[in-house]
Amino acid sequence: MIRPRQWILKNPGLKLISLGLSFVLWNLLGVKDEVIRVVTVPVQFVNLAPDLAISTDYQRQVEVTIRSRRRIAVEEEAGGMSAEIDLQTMVAGSVQISLNERNISNRPLSVEVLSIAPNPLQLELEQIHHKMVEVRPRLEGEPAEGYELVEVLNSPQQVRISGLEAELSKVSAISTEPLDISGRSSGFDAEVDVDPPSPRLRIDDGSAVVLQLLIEEKRRELALTRVPVELDPPRDGTSLMTRTLKLVVSLPISFEGEVSSTDFQARVAADDLQPSRQPYEILPEIVTVSEVEDLEDLYRVESMEPEQVKVRVRR
Repeated sequence: MIRPRQWILKNPGLKLISLGLSFVLWNLLGVKDEVIRVVTVPVQFVNLAPDLAISTDYQRQVEVTIRSRRRIAVEEEAGGMSAEIDLQTMVAGSVQISLNERNISNRPLSVEVLSIAPNPLQLELEQIHHKMVEVRPRLEGEPAEGYELVEVLNSPQQVRISGLEAELSKVSAISTEPLDISGRSSGFDAEVDVDPPSPRLRIDDGSAVVLQLLIEEKRRELALTRVPVELDPPRDGTSLMTRTLKLVVSLPISFEGEVSSTDFQARVAADDLQPSRQPYEILPEIVTVSEVEDLEDLYRVESMEPEQVKVRVRR
C-alpha cells in the first residue's frame, strides 16, 4: 500500500511538468473562450438643467464594441447597459461630448469596453421659453335627444407652457383631452388634462383643467311685439318716452302653454332719478305678469328692442 506522502514524492519531475502543461492549456482555452462583439445600447441624458433643452435631433443609440467570455451569453451581459451622459455643467450652445468606458452604465465586470461609435456626440442646447396660451375644451359625442350643450366654462382659461422658442411660436391654444358627453341630459363638472401638441412642450402649472358644462333641454324662440313698459313705482313728474318694446324669449320645447305680449312687462325703476332737461336711457327689467303655470321659471330673455327705454323727469 502506497501512502499519500510517498505518492506525492514519487516522480516529482513528471508531476511538475504535468502541472505546467495544465496551466498553459488553461490559458490557451481561456483566450479562445473570449468573444468580441458590437452591441447597441440606448443613450440616456441625466441632470439636464430645467431651463435648457436639446434643440436638435440627437443620437439616441450608440454601438459599443465589447469583449466578453463566451461561456456567458453576450446579450444577457449587455442587455442592461446604457450610455449615460451627465449634462449638469452644460450651458446653452453647441456641445461636443466624448464618450469612454466610464459613460457605459450597468456594465458587468466580465465585459470590457473596447470602443464606442459614433464618438464624440454633438448636441445643441437651447434656453427654455414660456408662454401663456388659451385652453380649448375638446368634447366628443352629443347630448341626449332633445337636449343641447349651452355653455362650457373652463378653469383655468389659460395655462403656461414651456419649450423651445421655435415650438412655442406655433402654438396659440392648447386642447384638453377628449371628454365624452354622449347621452347627457343635465350639466356636470369634470376634471380633464390638457394635451400638449408636441412632446417637446410641457405644462408648467399642472395639467388639470376643470370643465363646467351646461346641458339643458332644447328651446324654441318666440317674438313678442308691443310688450308694455311701466314705471315702478309711478311717480309725478316722471314719464315714459318709450311705451312698448319688442321682446324675444325662449322656452323649453316641451312647454305647451300659450304665451303672448300681455304675459310680460318691462319695468323701469325711476324713483332715484333727478330732474333733467335730457331724457334718461335706462335698461328695464323684464318680468312675467302671466298666470300661465311655471312660465316665470321657464322663460329666458334672448333680446329686446330697444335695449334701453327713455324716461323724462321734470322739475
